Amino acid sequence: MRIAVISGSDNQEIGAVSRQVCAQLQSCGADVVEAPLTQADDVLPAVDAVVALGGDGTMMRLAKRAARFDKPLLGVNCGHLGFMAGIESDELPLLSKLVSGDYEIEERRLLEVTAVTAEGSRTFAALNEAAVSRGVTTHMAEFTVLKEGETWITYRADGVIVASPTGSTAYSLSAGGPIVDPQVDALILTPICPHSLTARPFVLSGDAQLAISMRPKSEGDTVFLSVDGEEGVELTAQDKVFVRRHERTARFIRIKSHNFCEILRKKMHRAE
Repeated sequence: MRIAVISGSDNQEIGAVSRQVCAQLQSCGADVVEAPLTQADDVLPAVDAVVALGGDGTMMRLAKRAARFDKPLLGVNCGHLGFMAGIESDELPLLSKLVSGDYEIEERRLLEVTAVTAEGSRTFAALNEAAVSRGVTTHMAEFTVLKEGETWITYRADGVIVASPTGSTAYSLSAGGPIVDPQVDALILTPICPHSLTARPFVLSGDAQLAISMRPKSEGDTVFLSVDGEEGVELTAQDKVFVRRHERTARFIRIKSHNFCEILRKKMHRAE
Protein backbone atom coordinates (compact mmCIF):
# COMPACT_ATOMS: atom_id res chain seq x y z
CA MET A 1 0.00 0.00 0.00
CA ARG A 2 1.38 3.40 -1.01
CA ILE A 3 0.43 6.20 1.36
CA ALA A 4 1.08 9.94 1.12
CA VAL A 5 1.78 11.72 4.42
CA ILE A 6 1.06 15.40 3.86
CA SER A 7 1.60 18.20 6.38
CA GLY A 8 -0.20 21.52 6.42
CA SER A 9 2.64 23.27 8.24
CA ASP A 10 6.40 22.94 8.68
CA ASN A 11 6.45 23.80 12.39
CA GLN A 12 8.45 21.58 14.75
CA GLU A 13 5.47 19.93 16.45
CA ILE A 14 3.86 18.79 13.20
CA GLY A 15 7.27 17.78 11.84
CA ALA A 16 7.76 15.48 14.83
CA VAL A 17 4.31 13.94 14.37
CA SER A 18 5.00 13.46 10.65
CA ARG A 19 8.16 11.48 11.41
CA GLN A 20 6.27 9.29 13.87
CA VAL A 21 3.46 8.70 11.35
CA CYS A 22 5.91 7.71 8.62
CA ALA A 23 7.77 5.35 10.96
CA GLN A 24 4.53 3.75 12.14
CA LEU A 25 3.27 3.18 8.61
CA GLN A 26 6.60 1.83 7.38
CA SER A 27 6.78 -0.59 10.32
CA CYS A 28 3.48 -2.01 9.09
CA GLY A 29 4.83 -2.52 5.58
CA ALA A 30 3.48 0.56 3.83
CA ASP A 31 5.34 2.46 1.12
CA VAL A 32 5.33 6.07 2.36
CA VAL A 33 5.69 9.34 0.44
CA GLU A 34 6.11 12.45 2.60
CA ALA A 35 5.25 15.87 1.17
CA PRO A 36 4.07 19.37 2.17
CA LEU A 37 0.58 20.54 1.25
CA THR A 38 1.98 22.67 -1.59
CA GLN A 39 3.14 19.49 -3.38
CA ALA A 40 -0.02 17.46 -2.81
CA ASP A 41 -1.13 17.49 -6.46
CA ASP A 42 2.21 16.01 -7.50
CA VAL A 43 1.98 12.94 -5.24
CA LEU A 44 -1.76 12.24 -5.04
CA PRO A 45 -2.17 10.47 -8.42
CA ALA A 46 0.33 7.73 -7.48
CA VAL A 47 -0.90 6.78 -3.97
CA ASP A 48 -3.68 4.62 -2.56
CA ALA A 49 -4.53 6.81 0.44
CA VAL A 50 -3.58 10.08 2.12
CA VAL A 51 -2.74 10.86 5.74
CA ALA A 52 -3.16 14.58 6.48
CA LEU A 53 -1.44 16.23 9.45
CA GLY A 54 -2.77 19.51 10.82
CA GLY A 55 -6.00 21.16 11.87
CA ASP A 56 -9.38 21.47 10.20
CA GLY A 57 -8.06 23.98 7.66
CA THR A 58 -5.48 21.49 6.42
CA MET A 59 -8.06 18.68 6.32
CA MET A 60 -10.47 20.84 4.34
CA ARG A 61 -7.95 21.95 1.73
CA LEU A 62 -6.46 18.51 1.29
CA ALA A 63 -9.83 16.71 1.25
CA LYS A 64 -10.88 18.77 -1.77
CA ARG A 65 -7.61 18.04 -3.56
CA ALA A 66 -7.85 14.33 -2.77
CA ALA A 67 -11.44 14.29 -4.09
CA ARG A 68 -10.19 15.38 -7.52
CA PHE A 69 -8.15 12.16 -7.67
CA ASP A 70 -10.74 10.01 -5.84
CA LYS A 71 -8.30 9.28 -2.99
CA PRO A 72 -9.47 8.56 0.58
CA LEU A 73 -8.03 10.68 3.38
CA LEU A 74 -7.28 10.06 7.04
CA GLY A 75 -6.80 13.14 9.18
CA VAL A 76 -4.44 13.20 12.16
CA ASN A 77 -5.44 16.14 14.34
CA CYS A 78 -2.54 18.41 15.24
CA GLY A 79 -4.74 21.49 15.65
CA HIS A 80 -7.37 22.78 18.07
CA LEU A 81 -10.77 21.29 17.22
CA GLY A 82 -10.19 18.67 14.54
CA PHE A 83 -13.81 17.98 13.56
CA MET A 84 -12.68 16.30 10.35
CA ALA A 85 -9.79 14.28 11.77
CA GLY A 86 -10.00 10.51 12.08
CA ILE A 87 -7.54 10.17 14.96
CA GLU A 88 -5.63 12.36 17.40
CA SER A 89 -1.86 12.73 17.33
CA ASP A 90 -1.55 10.46 20.40
CA GLU A 91 -3.38 7.56 18.67
CA LEU A 92 -0.80 6.72 16.00
CA PRO A 93 -0.72 2.94 16.71
CA LEU A 94 -4.19 2.85 15.11
CA LEU A 95 -2.47 3.50 11.75
CA SER A 96 -1.86 -0.24 11.50
CA LYS A 97 -5.57 -0.57 10.66
CA LEU A 98 -5.07 1.68 7.65
CA VAL A 99 -2.37 -0.59 6.24
CA SER A 100 -4.34 -3.78 6.97
CA GLY A 101 -7.52 -2.37 5.40
CA ASP A 102 -9.48 -2.45 8.65
CA TYR A 103 -11.38 0.80 8.11
CA GLU A 104 -14.53 2.33 6.67
CA ILE A 105 -15.02 5.17 4.20
CA GLU A 106 -17.29 8.09 5.09
CA GLU A 107 -18.29 10.22 2.12
CA ARG A 108 -18.94 13.94 2.54
CA ARG A 109 -20.70 15.87 -0.21
CA LEU A 110 -18.94 18.87 -1.74
CA LEU A 111 -20.63 21.99 -3.07
CA GLU A 112 -20.09 23.39 -6.55
CA VAL A 113 -19.87 27.19 -6.36
CA THR A 114 -19.85 29.31 -9.53
CA ALA A 115 -19.40 33.08 -9.66
CA VAL A 116 -20.65 34.62 -12.90
CA THR A 117 -19.22 38.10 -13.44
CA ALA A 118 -18.54 40.48 -16.32
CA GLU A 119 -15.06 38.91 -16.60
CA GLY A 120 -16.52 35.42 -17.04
CA SER A 121 -17.30 32.56 -14.68
CA ARG A 122 -15.16 30.84 -12.04
CA THR A 123 -16.11 27.57 -10.37
CA PHE A 124 -14.88 26.29 -7.00
CA ALA A 125 -15.41 23.22 -4.85
CA ALA A 126 -16.48 23.83 -1.24
CA LEU A 127 -16.41 21.35 1.61
CA ASN A 128 -17.81 23.76 4.22
CA GLU A 129 -19.52 26.74 2.66
CA ALA A 130 -19.84 29.57 0.20
CA ALA A 131 -20.31 32.99 1.83
CA VAL A 132 -21.42 36.11 -0.04
CA SER A 133 -20.91 39.10 2.21
CA ARG A 134 -20.22 42.82 2.33
CA GLY A 135 -16.75 44.34 2.55
CA VAL A 136 -15.28 45.33 5.88
CA THR A 137 -16.00 49.06 5.63
CA THR A 138 -19.30 49.04 3.71
CA HIS A 139 -22.99 49.02 4.61
CA MET A 140 -25.23 45.99 4.78
CA ALA A 141 -26.63 44.95 1.40
CA GLU A 142 -29.72 43.25 0.01
CA PHE A 143 -29.22 39.59 -0.90
CA THR A 144 -31.83 37.73 -2.93
CA VAL A 145 -31.74 33.93 -3.04
CA LEU A 146 -33.39 32.09 -5.91
CA LYS A 147 -34.22 28.38 -5.72
CA GLU A 148 -34.60 26.55 -9.03
CA GLY A 149 -34.84 29.94 -10.73
CA GLU A 150 -37.65 31.29 -8.53
CA THR A 151 -37.16 33.94 -5.84
CA TRP A 152 -36.96 32.19 -2.48
CA ILE A 153 -36.13 34.92 0.02
CA THR A 154 -34.49 38.34 0.30
CA TYR A 155 -32.33 39.33 3.25
CA ARG A 156 -31.12 42.79 4.23
CA ALA A 157 -27.98 41.64 5.97
CA ASP A 158 -24.20 41.56 6.06
CA GLY A 159 -24.34 38.50 3.84
CA VAL A 160 -25.60 34.95 3.32
CA ILE A 161 -23.96 31.56 3.76
CA VAL A 162 -24.76 28.38 1.86
CA ALA A 163 -23.23 25.50 3.80
CA SER A 164 -22.99 21.76 3.46
CA PRO A 165 -23.83 19.58 6.48
CA THR A 166 -20.07 19.28 7.06
CA GLY A 167 -19.90 23.08 7.17
CA SER A 168 -22.86 23.40 9.53
CA THR A 169 -20.41 23.40 12.48
CA ALA A 170 -18.20 26.11 10.93
CA TYR A 171 -19.06 29.67 9.78
CA SER A 172 -22.77 28.89 9.49
CA LEU A 173 -22.90 27.87 13.15
CA SER A 174 -21.23 31.14 14.18
CA ALA A 175 -23.89 33.02 12.22
CA GLY A 176 -26.72 31.23 14.02
CA GLY A 177 -27.30 28.36 11.61
CA PRO A 178 -28.39 24.87 12.67
CA ILE A 179 -26.09 21.91 13.27
CA VAL A 180 -26.83 19.19 10.72
CA ASP A 181 -25.53 15.62 10.81
CA PRO A 182 -22.96 15.26 7.99
CA GLN A 183 -24.80 12.19 6.67
CA VAL A 184 -27.92 14.25 5.90
CA ASP A 185 -28.27 15.26 2.26
CA ALA A 186 -29.01 18.97 2.60
CA LEU A 187 -27.98 22.57 1.97
CA ILE A 188 -28.10 25.11 4.80
CA LEU A 189 -28.93 28.74 4.02
CA THR A 190 -27.95 31.14 6.83
CA PRO A 191 -28.15 34.95 6.83
CA ILE A 192 -25.25 36.89 8.39
CA CYS A 193 -26.44 39.57 10.84
CA PRO A 194 -29.84 40.13 9.17
CA HIS A 195 -31.60 43.41 9.92
CA SER A 196 -34.88 41.67 10.77
CA LEU A 197 -36.61 40.02 13.70
CA THR A 198 -38.03 37.28 11.48
CA ALA A 199 -35.09 36.29 9.26
CA ARG A 200 -34.21 32.65 9.87
CA PRO A 201 -31.87 30.04 8.38
CA PHE A 202 -33.28 27.29 6.17
CA VAL A 203 -32.39 23.63 5.68
CA LEU A 204 -33.06 22.73 2.05
CA SER A 205 -32.99 19.54 0.03
CA GLY A 206 -29.54 18.42 -1.03
CA ASP A 207 -30.49 18.62 -4.70
CA ALA A 208 -31.59 22.27 -4.43
CA GLN A 209 -29.96 24.66 -6.90
CA LEU A 210 -29.51 28.15 -5.52
CA ALA A 211 -28.58 31.48 -7.09
CA ILE A 212 -27.61 34.56 -5.09
CA SER A 213 -27.79 38.11 -6.38
CA MET A 214 -26.90 41.18 -4.39
CA ARG A 215 -27.68 44.89 -4.31
CA PRO A 216 -25.20 47.03 -2.33
CA LYS A 217 -26.67 50.04 -0.52
CA SER A 218 -24.28 52.50 -2.15
CA GLU A 219 -22.49 52.44 -5.49
CA GLY A 220 -19.04 52.25 -3.93
CA ASP A 221 -19.88 49.39 -1.55
CA THR A 222 -18.23 46.03 -2.17
CA VAL A 223 -19.49 42.47 -1.88
CA PHE A 224 -17.29 39.37 -1.91
CA LEU A 225 -17.65 35.66 -2.44
CA SER A 226 -15.53 33.52 -0.11
CA VAL A 227 -15.31 29.74 -0.54
CA ASP A 228 -14.24 27.82 2.58
CA GLY A 229 -12.52 31.00 3.75
CA GLU A 230 -9.96 30.62 0.95
CA GLU A 231 -10.78 31.93 -2.50
CA GLY A 232 -12.23 35.43 -2.76
CA VAL A 233 -14.07 37.04 -5.67
CA GLU A 234 -15.24 40.67 -5.69
CA LEU A 235 -18.81 40.99 -6.93
CA THR A 236 -21.01 43.74 -8.33
CA ALA A 237 -24.77 44.17 -8.47
CA GLN A 238 -24.78 42.61 -11.95
CA ASP A 239 -23.05 39.39 -10.82
CA LYS A 240 -24.54 36.15 -9.51
CA VAL A 241 -23.33 33.21 -7.46
CA PHE A 242 -24.71 29.73 -8.11
CA VAL A 243 -24.47 26.90 -5.56
CA ARG A 244 -25.44 23.28 -6.00
CA ARG A 245 -24.34 19.80 -5.02
CA HIS A 246 -20.99 18.82 -6.52
CA GLU A 247 -20.68 15.60 -8.49
CA ARG A 248 -17.70 14.54 -6.36
CA THR A 249 -17.46 13.65 -2.68
CA ALA A 250 -14.64 13.92 -0.15
CA ARG A 251 -13.82 10.44 1.19
CA PHE A 252 -12.70 10.25 4.81
CA ILE A 253 -11.09 7.14 6.28
CA ARG A 254 -12.51 6.06 9.66
CA ILE A 255 -10.40 3.57 11.60
CA LYS A 256 -12.16 3.95 14.95
CA SER A 257 -15.71 4.53 16.15
CA HIS A 258 -17.00 7.79 14.69
CA ASN A 259 -20.12 9.02 16.47
CA PHE A 260 -20.99 12.53 15.26
CA CYS A 261 -22.95 13.52 18.37
CA GLU A 262 -20.17 12.35 20.69
CA ILE A 263 -17.50 14.13 18.64
CA LEU A 264 -19.62 17.29 18.60
CA ARG A 265 -20.04 17.20 22.35
CA LYS A 266 -16.32 16.68 23.02
CA LYS A 267 -14.99 19.15 20.45
CA MET A 268 -17.41 21.98 21.19
CA HIS A 269 -16.96 21.59 24.92
CA ARG A 270 -13.18 21.73 24.42
CA ALA A 271 -13.55 24.98 22.43
CA GLU A 272 -15.35 26.78 25.28
